[in-house]
Amino acid sequence: MKSFFKDRRMVDMTVGSPLRLILTFAIPMFIGNIFQQLYNIVDTMIAGYALGDDVIAAISSTTQFSFLLIGFANGMNAGFGMLIARAFGNKEPERVKHTVAMAFILNTVTTIFFTTLAVSLMKTMLHVLETPVEIFDDAYAYAIIIVAGLCTNLFFNMGAGLMSAVGNSIKPLMFLIISCFVNIGLDLLFVVAFDWKVAGLALATVIAQGASAVMCFAYVYKNYPELVPSKKHFKIDWKFLFDMFGTGLAMGFTSSIYAIGSVAMQRSINMLGTTYITANANARKLLSLGMQPLSTSASATATYAAQNYGAGKLDRVTKGFKQIILVGFAWTAVSTVFIYFAAPFLVKFMTGTTNAEVISNAHMFLKYNYPFYIALGPLFVLRLGLQALGVKIMPVISSMIELFGKLVAAAWFVPTFGFVAVCLTEPVLWVACAVWLTFSYLVNIPKLRKKLVTEPLC
Repeated sequence: MKSFFKDRRMVDMTVGSPLRLILTFAIPMFIGNIFQQLYNIVDTMIAGYALGDDVIAAISSTTQFSFLLIGFANGMNAGFGMLIARAFGNKEPERVKHTVAMAFILNTVTTIFFTTLAVSLMKTMLHVLETPVEIFDDAYAYAIIIVAGLCTNLFFNMGAGLMSAVGNSIKPLMFLIISCFVNIGLDLLFVVAFDWKVAGLALATVIAQGASAVMCFAYVYKNYPELVPSKKHFKIDWKFLFDMFGTGLAMGFTSSIYAIGSVAMQRSINMLGTTYITANANARKLLSLGMQPLSTSASATATYAAQNYGAGKLDRVTKGFKQIILVGFAWTAVSTVFIYFAAPFLVKFMTGTTNAEVISNAHMFLKYNYPFYIALGPLFVLRLGLQALGVKIMPVISSMIELFGKLVAAAWFVPTFGFVAVCLTEPVLWVACAVWLTFSYLVNIPKLRKKLVTEPLC
């Protein structure tokens, strides 16, 4: 069983330079996420050039509701991945397999529950979101297919998470790249050749995600027998299952609480009209693209933190946190300067829009948001990092701060001040959450250090 911890396909992050390990692990994840963003952008380009601005608005008007479900499921899955990484760092191969088995059970139950719930409530949710009448049918057609295919997204992330937990971020990248090209090819086939319109875009996405999920699990089964549970590992230990479910819920709620606020914000944006829906959709594509170095380095740092905490090396964890946050500050400076000059061209190129109001509002959104990546970097690192260390409540509270802020903005700020309020809401909340999580980090690290002395994990 020693080979399990020395396999060249697995990375032990408990030794070596923290920054080098995190960045080496993060780079394939970053490239993968860029490809994922790129095929989302290609979806937008095909929708814009072939179907028009209204279809972009229709897709965007439903995005936050889909993200609420997908974000919860994938956040929960990330929590399971942290437990697998911790068991790996603590050199417990049987616990790794048992955790994988329980994750499969919990993921299956979660998928069935959320898919059934979402499909049955979809039309109601679109009405609640004040989806404009002229784009309602397209919005429903897109959302119902995406939500019905929730399982493909979740199980790809589970398969990728299994490999990421033991330090392999290369293969998930390869499968994601293949999925990206499958998605683009199917977009062109379904939308341009078959004229299936918005339903074709959604169906292409689901099929591509399904293909990547199959590739991930096939690879894990063939190459990582140490991660493949046997029948005995599916025997339920209820205490462990509930503890695991609690960890998953903490990360899932962190994502979903944030997403509930985003749904409320989307409702207020929908009420501003299709021009602002389109501007917001276009800007968010570029905002998400710029976030990728921050989010992927934070995800890599969480895996690093889980392994090192499992090995009882908390000083390495804190050193890694500090170094990766400094890298995030550097990215903020570079990306902000770039977006100030390039945003109008990029918005026009991505969608084919010639609407000057759409372009100017999207540019305003990006100019207000990019400089505040300086707060978003620490927010991502500390939120995921604290959860990786088993601190469950503080990160959830940070998401509740975002939820409360977005609900207030959606109810009062946006109706009063219009789209400029949409542009300013998230940057202000990023700062508030970063301050809270920094406080949480300073309070909890001494407690964790004391706990390792009195109750060592290894």
